[in-house]
Amino acid sequence: MPTSLHRMSYLSAATFQPLSLIGLAGLLAVCQSNNDRNGLTGALAVSSDRFFGVVEGPRDSLFNLVARLQRDGRHRDIRILELGPASARIFERWSLVADLVEPRLAISLADVVMPDAIAVETRVAMLEGLTRSLPQVGGLR
Repeated sequence: MPTSLHRMSYLSAATFQPLSLIGLAGLLAVCQSNNDRNGLTGALAVSSDRFFGVVEGPRDSLFNLVARLQRDGRHRDIRILELGPASARIFERWSLVADLVEPRLAISLADVVMPDAIAVETRVAMLEGLTRSLPQVGGLR
């Protein structure tokens, strides 16, 4: 079973609208638990009803994540933008950035989550910058 580091990025639309703090807290808890168990790190950007996620870890864990996302009732229109080997992790832990929680980031997040708005590499770099700008709370950003 290959365990080399891989990175995946994806876009999806939320099935629940509007997003609520309770909904985000539940989503974060499930992501954190699943990703810790599977050796995954990354970040999820949430703006309006759109998601952009970057997840890093073993290839098989990423394939399993894709299958879970496809079964997850909170996502629809899932589009894998990138899935391939990575030389190092960009994200050391799991992060969630949402305009509902951080309104000052709304414009940047809207750019990150919009389909076909910008190149994948640019999205990943923007998400990395956004997560680094957040205060660390309880091991999460």
